[in-house]
Amino acid sequence: MATDALQEIQEAVDSGGIGDDLDELLGDDVGSDNENTWSERDKTLLGPCLGLLKASKSLLKKTKDTVKKNACCNSEQTVTQLDDLADLVDRLSPAIDELVSSLYPPLHYQTLNENGKCVYQIHGTMLEFIRKCDFVTENDQQWIDFLHKANQHNWENINTHLNEFS
Repeated sequence: MATDALQEIQEAVDSGGIGDDLDELLGDDVGSDNENTWSERDKTLLGPCLGLLKASKSLLKKTKDTVKKNACCNSEQTVTQLDDLADLVDRLSPAIDELVSSLYPPLHYQTLNENGKCVYQIHGTMLEFIRKCDFVTENDQQWIDFLHKANQHNWENINTHLNEFS
């Protein structure tokens, strides 16, 4: 889901706004005004928002790889941790979808802020949870630290740009 969401919004960015499929759904007159294109101010937000989405994709991939490589269901504690991790992953998918939806023009900064904050917070919760799991090794700490910094960096950039608009 994260890969599809990232690809979807990247295609929209590359085309300068709404993609062809969405144009057809909304009707022929969609391109006739500036409602469906990003302003220069909006474009400054796209980079850190895409960064947050890329962090989601990496977080899910690295988590999957770690679980696949290291997790064994040989203790009740590990099974509980895997169940709790699955619950966190279930929360991330709809949050990613909401963030992507709020990136289409015209941008509503309050909604974008709320959706970005939700993804940021879920990332943080997942990273802290994963850090403490029994199946996470010393080698995994490096990617956890990197993604924690990437998450923080992108969120700070989103906030900086949003505060410029207020």
